[in-house]
Amino acid sequence: MSRFSSRESLIKDVTDALTKTGWSYKILSDVEQSELEAWWSSNFPLTSWGRIKWPDILYRVCFQWDEKWLGLIDRFRFICDAENLENAEVVVIWSNALRPSLKCMLNAVRDQAIAIFQADFDIWVVCPEHSWCIEVYHEGEICYGRAN
Repeated sequence: MSRFSSRESLIKDVTDALTKTGWSYKILSDVEQSELEAWWSSNFPLTSWGRIKWPDILYRVCFQWDEKWLGLIDRFRFICDAENLENAEVVVIWSNALRPSLKCMLNAVRDQAIAIFQADFDIWVVCPEHSWCIEVYHEGEICYGRAN
């Protein structure tokens, strides 16, 4: 088994859910991953423990969510609606660096949010095209911000 396919197997539940519901996606190559990480880290500074430094982001909104997945999904969808986030191409990044990042449309993430968010402790949905990021933090907070 190649390194790529073994990494992809770490998000098999997510890719299966997307495929089953007709959403297309792309697993980022190592080069694409590096380019994305360079853009992301230069626009959304991170703490030493891997969380975005939200006080450093000029435009941001954060919400608490409880342990129930529906509360998180409701808040994620609320952010998408309240911020008028279009159905842009986004990249999903997981805190486990072994999991490959996944490029898809925002509506695919909205539709399959439970599968995507259950795949790891912390998740980022990043849109370089429109310079925004949503962070789902495992201790019950979801934040949205635009790059400064």
